[in-house]
Amino acid sequence: MESGFCHNSLQDTYEEFIDRTTGSLGGNMAAFTAGDDTPASGDQNKLWMKQNASTCVPEGWHWYNGSSSAWEAVSTPLSAVDSGAVGEVLYHNGTNWVVLPAGTDGQFLKSKGGAAPEWGSVTQQEYVAANGTATSTSLTSSDTKVGEASLALPSGKTWKWVKVSWLTQMPSSGGLHNEKVKIGGTTMSWASTAGVSKGCNNSDDVGYPNFVAEGEPTGNLSASTLTVEVYATVGNNGGGDTPSQRTLYAVGIAQ
Repeated sequence: MESGFCHNSLQDTYEEFIDRTTGSLGGNMAAFTAGDDTPASGDQNKLWMKQNASTCVPEGWHWYNGSSSAWEAVSTPLSAVDSGAVGEVLYHNGTNWVVLPAGTDGQFLKSKGGAAPEWGSVTQQEYVAANGTATSTSLTSSDTKVGEASLALPSGKTWKWVKVSWLTQMPSSGGLHNEKVKIGGTTMSWASTAGVSKGCNNSDDVGYPNFVAEGEPTGNLSASTLTVEVYATVGNNGGGDTPSQRTLYAVGIAQ
């Protein structure tokens, strides 16, 4: 508050301000009655700036302590809002400034947009990996299962991401087509390569195509065990692959 005049006493300043105006202060400024040094209870958490009587230089923030019924200087404006404790956080709830008590060790302050902030706990990610088991089934023109891997969900977590990789050998004139991944019997949209063909074109070729796909295991986020299956069909060149040379590996991320 800049009053435009100076006094030794806060009360004198308030009384003169009131005398020069309409007799009351509104908005964010406290209302005082001449001759009464005690502000209304609703105004006791407001801050006032005291000025030097001779120079008008500000002498610091003051507030009315209802417990001791006395005006007190404060080192900073925040000191008048709450007694303060280590780790407390001050925020506005849309009506008043309020204090969020300190969280526990390891928690973080979580913003919630237009809602009040809160303390949150860090949830660590866990990685689960497994070597898969290949089938000995030769590829046909229909979806053929080439192998699967099982991932066990860690306690208290949900699945966030899965990555699968498989490799095979294709002899001369071999080929792959329509590679895809199924989890829980459902084809994952992020792992379907319908229409993509890989193959060997010459009789003396030997190929080792490596198929990699990753994404969210949609519909299986809480599954205690993720069964990751890989399928393919024989390629446009026919011949397929060598089942005994298939390898499969899967990794899951849970949080």
